[in-house]
Amino acid sequence: MLHGCVLSSSVGLRTHRLTRAAGGNKVGFSVSTNHLDPAALRGAWHDWEAWSARPGAELSLVNVEIYSTGTARSAAAEDSAVGPAVRGYRFHSFLCAMYTDDGLAGEARDLGGRFRRAMRGDDEGAPVYVNFATGDETVEQLYGSGPQLERLRALKRRYDPDGWFSRFIPIS
Repeated sequence: MLHGCVLSSSVGLRTHRLTRAAGGNKVGFSVSTNHLDPAALRGAWHDWEAWSARPGAELSLVNVEIYSTGTARSAAAEDSAVGPAVRGYRFHSFLCAMYTDDGLAGEARDLGGRFRRAMRGDDEGAPVYVNFATGDETVEQLYGSGPQLERLRALKRRYDPDGWFSRFIPIS
């Protein structure tokens, strides 16, 4: 088990493939914020450690990515395709609960819910980086609102009228 290591996205992809090849399941939870509460992160980490110590859950992971958002914010929101999570939030926290025992599905969702609540604090509408979406987010949490969302919807109607590229939350 890896503790305190920085994992590249290729490690995450290999982990996903191993979990699926072993007949396992995975569910991810994420949130974007402008601050990290060290106590909340520590609690989430301990929760993850306890979860990943279970047989069949060893491949679970916690990931926190930090971005400089100056360039993304330099363009007007209505002129940019960059969503609110990347545009205005520096920290993107992600927990992926992987497990092989189907009976753990409810506990995995509980773990993810605790992680999300701990990391976002009181900001229940915090945006989510669309690549880390779970599926229970609102369209606005993923893509923003106002003219930017309407522009995205118009592009979607034009280039994907049959809805081939709809994942979790259809935007049209």
